[in-house]
Amino acid sequence: MKIIDKRFWISWMAMAMLMVVVLVHCCWNEDSVILGRAYALSLISTSLCHRIRPKAAFGNLLVMFLYNVILGYNLIFNNHAGEGFTWWFFLLLLNGIHSIGLLIYYVTNVRFTVLDYIWYVSEAIREKECNYNMSGLTILSFIWLFCILVPLIAPLMYSFFGNPTTIIVSLILLFLPELFCWLRYTSARKQSILQHYSGMRHLWRRMFIIATTALILAAFNFGLMYQIGLINKA
Repeated sequence: MKIIDKRFWISWMAMAMLMVVVLVHCCWNEDSVILGRAYALSLISTSLCHRIRPKAAFGNLLVMFLYNVILGYNLIFNNHAGEGFTWWFFLLLLNGIHSIGLLIYYVTNVRFTVLDYIWYVSEAIREKECNYNMSGLTILSFIWLFCILVPLIAPLMYSFFGNPTTIIVSLILLFLPELFCWLRYTSARKQSILQHYSGMRHLWRRMFIIATTALILAAFNFGLMYQIGLINKA
C-alpha cells in the first residue's frame, strides 16, 4: 500500500471516530439522525474520490477533518442558549455541500459508474425492443424523483425552509438528471459505454433488479423520514 493510501485511511478512520463521538454526545433525535446521514455521506464521498484521485481525496479529507473538529467541539461543549443548533447546522451544511461536490467530481471523472450501467441497460432494452418510451434518461429521472428527491430531499428542505422554497428548489432539482445526462453522455462517452457493456445478456432481468433495488431504497427513505417526523404521521 502506498504511503498516501495509508495516510488517507488513517485519517479516514480518525474522522469516522470523531463523527461517532459527536453523535454519541448528541441526544438521539431527528437532528442527530440527519447529521449522521451527512456524516455517512462524507465518509462515502471521500472513499469514492480516493479510488480515482488519492491525493485530491486526502487533501479534501484533511479539510473536512479540520472543520468537523472545530464544529464538533463547539457542538459538544458550547451548546448553551440555542448555540447548539448553530453548530449542528454548519456541520450539516459544510459536510453536505462538501460531500455533494466530491460525488459530482467522482461521477464526472470515474470511467464507469452504476449510473452508466443503469443507463446502458435502459438504452439497450430501448434499442432491442424498439420501446421508445424507455431510455436511460427516463429511468434515471424516475430513480432520482421517487427514490431521492420526493422521499428524502423534499422533506428535509420543507422542515428547514418551508413550503414556497421547497417547491421552487424541487422544481429546479427535477431537471438535474437531464443536465447530468447531457453533460455525461457525450458521443465519445456513449461509444465507450457501449463497448464496455457490449454482449450483456438478460437485460430484462437486470432491469427487474434495478427496479426492485430502487423500490427498496424509496421505501427505506420514506420510512426513515416518517420515523423521524419529517413526513406527517397524521
